[in-house]
Amino acid sequence: MKKSFFLQLLILIILLVSISQASQISRIFDLWSPHMTMIEHHRFQGTRALLERHLQSFPPSERQRQVDSLQPEFGYYLGYQAIEQLSLSDEQWQQLEQQTHIFDPDSLNHYLLSEQVRTNRPQVLVIQNIDMDTGHVESPIEKGLTGNARLIEAILLRFPQSQWSDLVQQIQPDDGIPYALHALESLSLTAGQQIALQQTGITFQPKEEYEQSADMAFSRIGNSQQILVQGPVTGEAVSRYQMSALAAYFLMLAGMIGLPVALWLWPVWRFSGRIKQYCQQCAQGDFSQRLSLKAAGQLAPLAEVLNTMADRVDFSRQQSQTFSHAISHDIRTPLTNLSFSLELYRRADNPEQKQKIMRRMQASLTEIKQLQTELDMFSRFEHQVVRMPLNTEPLAEFWQEVQNKWQHLPAQHAADGKTLTIAASQCQALCQLNNHYLQRALDNLINNALRHADSQVRVTLNQVESGQIGTHCVISVENDGQPIDKQDQERIFQPFVRLEESRNRDSGGAGLGLSIVRAIAEAHNGKVSVMSEVSSGWTCFQITLPVYQSEEQHQTGSD
Repeated sequence: MKKSFFLQLLILIILLVSISQASQISRIFDLWSPHMTMIEHHRFQGTRALLERHLQSFPPSERQRQVDSLQPEFGYYLGYQAIEQLSLSDEQWQQLEQQTHIFDPDSLNHYLLSEQVRTNRPQVLVIQNIDMDTGHVESPIEKGLTGNARLIEAILLRFPQSQWSDLVQQIQPDDGIPYALHALESLSLTAGQQIALQQTGITFQPKEEYEQSADMAFSRIGNSQQILVQGPVTGEAVSRYQMSALAAYFLMLAGMIGLPVALWLWPVWRFSGRIKQYCQQCAQGDFSQRLSLKAAGQLAPLAEVLNTMADRVDFSRQQSQTFSHAISHDIRTPLTNLSFSLELYRRADNPEQKQKIMRRMQASLTEIKQLQTELDMFSRFEHQVVRMPLNTEPLAEFWQEVQNKWQHLPAQHAADGKTLTIAASQCQALCQLNNHYLQRALDNLINNALRHADSQVRVTLNQVESGQIGTHCVISVENDGQPIDKQDQERIFQPFVRLEESRNRDSGGAGLGLSIVRAIAEAHNGKVSVMSEVSSGWTCFQITLPVYQSEEQHQTGSD
C-alpha cells in the first residue's frame, strides 16, 4: 500500500478531530452537567444530612453561630444567605423548594433549604465549591472527611458513650461513606498516623491506586479512646465517575478512529463487490469487461493484476481456439489425401502408377510429421522448457554450414522455376549462438520465402555498425513474392496466424513457423523483423544478432 495513503489517513484523522473538538467544545460542559450534578449530590448527601441533624438541635437564632464554628473544619465557605442575595433561576428555585437541596454546575455551589429554615427564616444555607483549595486542608476529600468527623463528633458528645455505636448505625444510611467505631488499640496505624491523630485529632490513609490523598479517615471522639473510621471513600461515586469518563473516552476514540477508517473502507468495500462480480464473469468465460483503475482507489494494484490476468487468460483461450481450429484443418488435409491415395493404391494395377501414389502418400506423411515437429517446438517455447545453451562462435562458420546445406534447391521449388541465392559473406564477427536452433530459424525463413516467392530468393549476411545498438550482424532473407500489408507485418509473428484466408495447401504449415523464429531470435538476445514494399516488389525478413564483445573490448569501447 502506498505511503501517501497513510499520510492522507493521518491528515484526515487530525482534521476530523479538530472539527469534532471545535464543534463539541461548547457542548462538553452541557453534556457532562447532569452527570456532575448526580455525582455532587451523592458526594454531599452525607454532609447535608449531618448538617441538618446537627442544626436541628439548635434554635434558629443559634444556627448561624454553629455554622460559623464549623466553618474552619470544612475549609470552604459555609453560611446562611438571604434569598434575595442569591442569583438562582426560576427553575432552580422550583427544584430547591421541591428537593430542599440543589447543586449549581455554573458556580459549583450547594444550596440547602431545610424545613426549619423555610418556615422560620427566609434564608438558604450556601456551601461553596467543596473542591476549593484551602491553606490548612490538603485535599477536597480531606475537607469533607474532616467536616463529617466534626459533625458526627458533635452529635455523639451529646449522648453517653454507651449509645455511640447505635447513633453511628443510625447516621450510616444517610451517607454513601461507611462509618464505624473502633477502639484505638484495635487499629493498626502507622507511627505517623498515630502522631497526627494525637496532634490534630484526625489522620488519613491514602489510596495510591487512584492518586487519592485520603481514602479513609480516623478521628478521635472527644478525649475518649474511641476512633471514628470513615471509608473507604472510593465507592459508588468514584465508580460512576470512572465509568462515565471511560465511556466518554471510548466514544471519542471510536469516533476519531472509526470514522476515518469507515470513510476509507467504504470505497474499498464497495469496489470489492465489483471485483467479486468481475471474477464471476471471468469464471463464466466472459472476458469482455475490465476493472476501472480510476474507481479502484487503494485497490488499483489488485485491479491491475486482475485485468492483466484476464488479458492473459483471454489470450490463451483465443489462442487455444485458434490452435484447435488450425490443427484440425491442417491435419485433416493430409489425412484426407492419405485416405484417398490408399483407395487409389488398392485399385491401381500399373506399378508406375502405384509408385506415383506412394510418393504422394509419403508427401502427406511428411507434412503431418512437419506439423507435429512445429507443434512440439512451439509448445516447448511457449512453456519455456527449451534448453538453448549459447556458445561464442565465428558467424562465418555457421554461414558456411548454411551454404553447404542449401547448395541444392529442393526439387519441388526447382520444378517451379525458383532460384535460391546464398551470398558469400566477409563477416568475421563472433556471436553467442546455438547452431542447431539458429539453423532451424533460418530454415523456416528460407522455406517460407521459397513458398511465397515468384521466382527469386536471396539470403545475405552483413555486419552493421549502429550508434544506437552498437555492432551487430544481420541475416536477411528476401523474396520477390506478393508484398505483405503494413498492418499485417507485426501480426504474422503471432502463433497460428495465416494471411491466406483460404488456408490452401500450397501455402502449407499451421502458422507457427514465424512465431518459432521470433522465439529463437529472442533467445539469442536478438530480434526478427520484416520489411515489405509494394514499390520494390520485395519482402525481406531479417534476424539481428548482437556481436559478442569480451569484457576488455567492452571497457575499451566505453572509454
